[in-house]
Amino acid sequence: MKRIALKVYESSDGKPELRTVEILRHVTRQPLDKAKGIEIEEMRQSVKVLDALDRANGTLELEDREWETLRDKMVAMTWGVVDARLIEVYESVTLATDQVPLNDQV
Repeated sequence: MKRIALKVYESSDGKPELRTVEILRHVTRQPLDKAKGIEIEEMRQSVKVLDALDRANGTLELEDREWETLRDKMVAMTWGVVDARLIEVYESVTLATDQVPLNDQV
């Protein structure tokens, strides 16, 4: 089981508000290989991640297979902007453990 804090980054310095849950939904909906598209097994695993996001209340809890799906998609994701907050979200997924770090608890 992996746990990821679903943070809300308030807007500041001209940057818009950023919600971890929305970023993770966007990433999960993308195919691992954009040129090939999404195969049914990847779609099944992605739906499980989306369902977990819908159930989450401040902390996303994923079984190991679901987390691997999300992690792989985060690693494969390409971004259209530069934002340090995206790096923090990326690391919260790729370095997730069974406990949410104290400074990320909501």
